Amino acid sequence: MGSSNWPDGYTIFDSTGITRVETDKDGTKKEYKITEDEWRKAHPEHRNSGCQDCKFVQDRETPFIYFIPREAKEKAGSNPEFVGNFTMPGWTGHAGFYIFKCQECGTVCADYPHGYDAYGCLYLKCTDQNCFASLILEPSEVRHIYERENVVAPPDREDLESELREVIDQVERRGIRVIMPGANASKKGLLRRIFNLKS
Repeated sequence: MGSSNWPDGYTIFDSTGITRVETDKDGTKKEYKITEDEWRKAHPEHRNSGCQDCKFVQDRETPFIYFIPREAKEKAGSNPEFVGNFTMPGWTGHAGFYIFKCQECGTVCADYPHGYDAYGCLYLKCTDQNCFASLILEPSEVRHIYERENVVAPPDREDLESELREVIDQVERRGIRVIMPGANASKKGLLRRIFNLKS
């Protein structure tokens, strides 16, 4: 989304304030406190950048109300369609907004990709305040969204589940019963390490 004026590293926001963490060439991590003003100076709001690729909006409902034509709203289906790039207060970049019809409640919504679900996928949220559904953006179906948003797509969910079943089968062939509700890729790696299985 946005660019930083700082070297590689990351920033931690917590109850103690803002901490900048950077790694030297020799691999040593340095942590130091920064002020909110220093953060804002290094990460200016995108709305003041002069970007010609997006529009500034106050909230995520504004694009739906003012920028999406009625025809697009009437044609909206379960497959998300790109409607434009927008930026909001506090954002250091912009994001694509997509129109879709919620499969749970039928509301036509416009939202930007959020991340990430348990499988590393982006998702869109239903904008109906009584519906908490999300539309998972499966890479096998909407890889173009990952490409448009410059986000690396995770492996397909079916591939991950297939690999996990294979790992569990290997463990169970050793006579160990595996019960893993909500198993995911990190548990797969854990099983491989615990039982010294080949990848």
